Amino acid sequence: MMTALTGRFDNCMMQQARLAKVSSLSFISGRIEVKVELVEESSAVFSYNPSNYTSIGADPHLRDPYEETLVEVRESEMEGGGEGIFATKDVEEGTVMCMFNGIKVDIISNIARNCVTEEE
Repeated sequence: MMTALTGRFDNCMMQQARLAKVSSLSFISGRIEVKVELVEESSAVFSYNPSNYTSIGADPHLRDPYEETLVEVRESEMEGGGEGIFATKDVEEGTVMCMFNGIKVDIISNIARNCVTEEE
């Protein structure tokens, strides 16, 4: 299954979308036409909600449907390794597995905050 999100987009920004599967791809007059079918068992609603300096988004536990087919988070078997991200199946080299969306950090402010001065 190829995953897709279908719904309402304003100026190419996702406002509200639900999980769908790609049912067909075709080329018509030099354009790609994609047909999708909603995945009924999915009730999750997705929206564009990027991270900022204080939050990683409105629903940080909402799993990405594409990533869900490729990776999982679990405890590392390495001593002291903590949690890690692991492939759930073999993939070809160069495959995008997932995107990391963390809290944004202003590098200059962070460096200045942690800088040791001569007076210290």
